Amino acid sequence: EGWPRKLRKYLAELSLKDAAWRKEVTDKTAGLDIKQYDAGQTVASKALGVLSSITESEMSRAEEIVRRDGALVRPKDSPVRGPLGDAEKAVLLALEDIIVAEEDRLR
Repeated sequence: EGWPRKLRKYLAELSLKDAAWRKEVTDKTAGLDIKQYDAGQTVASKALGVLSSITESEMSRAEEIVRRDGALVRPKDSPVRGPLGDAEKAVLLALEDIIVAEEDRLR
């Protein structure tokens, strides 16, 4: 507890401000006519979708940290788990599989 928790809460509050700014940029860029850039249209659309998803999930995670008065909330445990949470969960599952396999191998 103590200062680490207060620092997490403060950083989460800053993240909420940052997320609001990123959402504003995402909303504005979503309205751009990317059809004029045929070669990059699909890539740009996908990139905007991923950015939007990351922004939404990180905003949700920051809100949860603030709501829980600075408690640690991992992306994988966030109420809205986005691409970062999915990646974290996948890495942890892969590590758990390696640990189990190595334990089995040592027996």
